Amino acid sequence: MIIGIDFDDTLSNRRTVKKKLIEDSLGVKISYAEVDGRNAVGIIGKTYFSQIMDFLEKTREGIFAAEPFPYSLEILKRLSSEGYGMHLISASSEEKIGWIKEWLSTYKILPYFEGFWMSNNSGIETSKEKICREKNIGLLVDNERRHFTFSNPTLNRILFSPVEQISLPGLKIARNWKDIYEFVK
Repeated sequence: MIIGIDFDDTLSNRRTVKKKLIEDSLGVKISYAEVDGRNAVGIIGKTYFSQIMDFLEKTREGIFAAEPFPYSLEILKRLSSEGYGMHLISASSEEKIGWIKEWLSTYKILPYFEGFWMSNNSGIETSKEKICREKNIGLLVDNERRHFTFSNPTLNRILFSPVEQISLPGLKIARNWKDIYEFVK
């Protein structure tokens, strides 16, 4: 089976970076759960949150500020050794792919990925599920519900949600990378 894996907030842990930036720059205490867009904007305002996201999404320094989620490197290595193919599928723009590959190389996981697909090309977003259908990817792991459109009936889906306590029909919910491995098996 081929697995499609999202980058931002699924493989790279930007939540810890957002939390640190908010606390260090503004002196505002914020929980790990509150650093997502909906909650953080209400706490720090849209302007400052946009500045943080621009830093994380549009600069090499921002991409490298985030470390891999715990156990992700070990799980990727194990999945690769067990014969699973892996493709990176990101809503990032094409301009960012070089930095992402450099980040993957830094953590010695670049060779595990056979393909790299950006769903946001020249400002035109394509469904990640459509990419999965076109590339014969059987499982999509992502942290954002909006990417699960259920337009691909053969696609298995794992929502990576280390914070939210939710249950959604048609989605397996992984709290950590060990959960992802158990769902794949």
